[in-house]
Amino acid sequence: MRKMILCLLSASLIFLAAPVSTKAFSGEVTQGAGSYSTTLPTGAATPQNEIYKTANVTGPMPTTGFITWML
Repeated sequence: MRKMILCLLSASLIFLAAPVSTKAFSGEVTQGAGSYSTTLPTGAATPQNEIYKTANVTGPMPTTGFITWML
């Protein structure tokens, strides 16, 4: 019985010591303490390429609020 417990304990330790991938999927890129994705989730659509505007709008068209303060 004691030999069986030692065997199970050894097998458990080997299993726990095995390297485990922390990436959720192949498109994940680690950056510092975080990560980002290079692929879209299933069912997601890419942003449109064409921006529709009238002739009254001149100059660059801000598409997000992130960089708008620089314009």
